[in-house]
Amino acid sequence: MAEPRRLLVVLGDQLDANAPLLHNADPARDAIWMCECAFEADKVWSHKARITLFFAAMRHFAEALRARGWTVHYRHIGEHAHNRLGEALAEDLRALGFLPHLSPRV
Repeated sequence: MAEPRRLLVVLGDQLDANAPLLHNADPARDAIWMCECAFEADKVWSHKARITLFFAAMRHFAEALRARGWTVHYRHIGEHAHNRLGEALAEDLRALGFLPHLSPRV
C-alpha cells in the first residue's frame, strides 16, 4: 500500500460496513484505526460479558474490513499503555506518520 492519505477513526459504536465514513474512502489510499481502551470500557458500568462481546465485535469488524482490502491499525487492550482513546490515537498518529509531532498545549 502506498502511504495513506487519510486515517479513518472507527469507534466501537460505528461497526457498519456501509457507514458514510467509508463511502468516499479508498482502501488503496486510506487506512482505518481502531482501539480498545480500558477507560472507554469502564466509563459506564457494564457487565464484563458485555464488554467482552463489544471488543469481540470490534475485532470481527476489523477482520472483515481487512478481508475487503482495508489496512486496519487495531490496538488491542493490553497491547498499549494508554488508558484513553485520545492518548493512543496521538501516539499512533505520530508513529504512522500522519502527525510528525504534536504541538504542546498552550
